[in-house]
Amino acid sequence: MLPSQLTPTFSLTLRIAAGYMVFRGIIGLVWPLLRLGPNHPEFQAQSLAYRMGAQSRELTLSALYVVVGVGLFWHHSWARWVALVLLVIASIYEANSFAWGFSDGPPTPRARLSSRFVVAAWNGLWFYLIYRAVL
Repeated sequence: MLPSQLTPTFSLTLRIAAGYMVFRGIIGLVWPLLRLGPNHPEFQAQSLAYRMGAQSRELTLSALYVVVGVGLFWHHSWARWVALVLLVIASIYEANSFAWGFSDGPPTPRARLSSRFVVAAWNGLWFYLIYRAVL
């Protein structure tokens, strides 16, 4: 058997997706340190527990992005499935953050709906690329 047949194939598509996951995770971990997170008055008016919970959720998801991206680079079989689940879960939370980020004040129902479509399309692209890639 040739050495090239012994190593699993690692497509360029999966490398790009893994790189995106690591990049997305690092940005998400640095974002709160630069105070670029939610700064709108409605968020700041929430209790400290609420704000800490929201920041903890974002940091946890970002750390998972990094772990999954590294796992994809190292050809771990679990990383592909965790990445798919992570993209679905993150889409739920990211749509709301996206709506608040692009609205001046509380987002309108139209802005919330639009943000759901945009986030679903973006994360759906990554979901498809990871799902169809061969490990």
